[in-house]
Amino acid sequence: MKVFLFSLISALFLTACSGGSSTPGTTTSTSTGTSYTPASYTGITSAASIDSDTTADAIGSKTAEATIEAITQETAQSSLPGGISIISQDESFYQSLINLTKSAINDTIELPTGVSLQASTFSTDYTCGTIDVDDELYTNYTAGLLNGTATLNNVCYQDLDLGELILNGSITFTQTVDSLSIQFTNFSVNDGTTTQTIDMTVSCDFNTSCSFSSDYIGDDEKTYRLENLSITGSGTGPYYVDATFYHPDFGSSTLTTTNAIYFNCANGQPSAGTIQFSGANGSSGSITFNPLNDCNGYSGTWDNTAAAVPPAPTGGTYSGSWLN
Repeated sequence: MKVFLFSLISALFLTACSGGSSTPGTTTSTSTGTSYTPASYTGITSAASIDSDTTADAIGSKTAEATIEAITQETAQSSLPGGISIISQDESFYQSLINLTKSAINDTIELPTGVSLQASTFSTDYTCGTIDVDDELYTNYTAGLLNGTATLNNVCYQDLDLGELILNGSITFTQTVDSLSIQFTNFSVNDGTTTQTIDMTVSCDFNTSCSFSSDYIGDDEKTYRLENLSITGSGTGPYYVDATFYHPDFGSSTLTTTNAIYFNCANGQPSAGTIQFSGANGSSGSITFNPLNDCNGYSGTWDNTAAAVPPAPTGGTYSGSWLN
C-alpha cells in the first residue's frame, strides 16, 4: 500500500508560475457558511481536429498541466487506504465504504430523515464520526440499487498500515446491473500530518475492471477533464502518462508518452519529455518539453494529412513559452 506522497508532489508541481495551479473545485464563503462546488466539465466532448498551429499549440501546451494534474490525482488516489487507482470489488476500503453506507441506509428505515448516524455503530473499522445518507440513496436502495449520496463527517478509519485516518466529504454511488461507480466530492483524508483532498469518479464493472475520471479547473479558469489514466513514475521522474484529455474549446485527444517526462524545474513545468496526442480523422500532434532544464519553453509538431484537402495545411510546427 502506498503512503502519503502529496507533500512531495505539491512542492514539485503546484507552484507553477504560469498563472496558478490547477484545482479540482471551488470553495466559496458566504454569510451562511462555506460551500464547495466541484469542477464540472461542460466543454466539447467529441474528438478534437488537430488542423492548425493554433489548435496544436492550445492542446499541446495544456498537456503539461494535464500531466501535472494526472500525477497529483494519481498520488491522491494512492493516498487512500487500498489505493483507489487500482481498486477492485475485493479491496477492503472500497467494500468498507459500501458496507458502511448500506448499514446507514438500513438504520435510516427506523429514523427520521436528516439524522446523522454514528459510523462506529456499523463497523469496527470506524471508531468515530457520523455519516448522513440522502433520501435518494435510501429510496433507490430499497428498490435494489445503490444510487445517491452519503456524506462522511470526521469519520475515523483505522488502517492497518497508516493508522487512524480522518475522512470527510461526499461519496455518490451510481449502480447499474453490471457496474458501480463512486464519485468523491471534496473528499479529504487526513493522517494526522497531511490532508489530501480528492475530486474524482472511480467506475468499476463487475469483472473488477476500474477506471477513473477527474474534472479540474486550469490556471486559465477553464474546466478540463482527464479519463482512463495510466501512469508510472515517482519523484521528479521519469514519468509515463497515458490518458484521454478533454480541452473545453477543442474536444478530446488521446495522450501517450513517447519520451519520458521529467520535472526538474523550480517553476513546476516539465524539464524534458515528449507527449503524442491523437484526435479526429487521423489528426495528431506532439509536444516536447525543452531539455537541459530550460524550464521555460516547449515546441511541437502537428499532422492532419489524412483529413486535409489541399490547399489546406496538412501539418506544421509550433513553439511557445510558459512565461508568455
